[in-house]
Amino acid sequence: MWPLATELELESGFELYDYPWWSSTLPCQLPPIARSGIYTLRMAAFDTGTLDLTSNISTAEFILNGGPFVDVTTDKATYSMDGDTVVISLDVDVPYDLTADVYVLMLAPDGQFWLPMGFGEATCVSNIAPIIPSITLDGGFTFSGPAFVASLPADAPFDTPGQFTLFSALVEPGTLTPFSDIGTATYRTISQARALVPIFCVSCRPKGIYIAASDARSLTTAKYSGSLGLGTESAVRG
Repeated sequence: MWPLATELELESGFELYDYPWWSSTLPCQLPPIARSGIYTLRMAAFDTGTLDLTSNISTAEFILNGGPFVDVTTDKATYSMDGDTVVISLDVDVPYDLTADVYVLMLAPDGQFWLPMGFGEATCVSNIAPIIPSITLDGGFTFSGPAFVASLPADAPFDTPGQFTLFSALVEPGTLTPFSDIGTATYRTISQARALVPIFCVSCRPKGIYIAASDARSLTTAKYSGSLGLGTESAVRG
């Protein structure tokens, strides 16, 4: 919430009626995807720098019949490649009858575009193509829920750590002209690589100096020489 005007000084008896303080031609950028539904406006005056009301709260509602869209989201921002499950959801709203190409594309860390298909699999595409071409949807059609699930570790493109970018759109058939704004979402996959962490025990034995260290999965003991000034540069797992 932010103020429409700050530190505004009004004289006693000031009145204002039917003043067009804001207008916009649809489609507009607020919100980025114009969803159909009831929108509520609330206005009030507060003491400067506080949330102390100095007026009543005025409320107005209007109904917006938004354009058709398909939005894309994920349930997490970061996924571990060692056991997490990637869940990609779609939010579809079609206020009137139309025929459209449905695009859901995934840009992988390798720079390739992939189509997220069913059963947790993805298909690499050399050219951008719709996942569902020329489908006819009835006015009032809606869908909201998971559309793609992949359990990690998995085959390409999920075998490479990095950032994935998702794109979704309803497009005029045979063109690249979207009916509404393009939905986007990003997520990352990270590799749980094993690495030794701070040394907690050093012991001297007849055949050398042994250092015990631990990571998240195991206790590792290693025999080190050269780097400790004991001869050749080597490290042998024990």
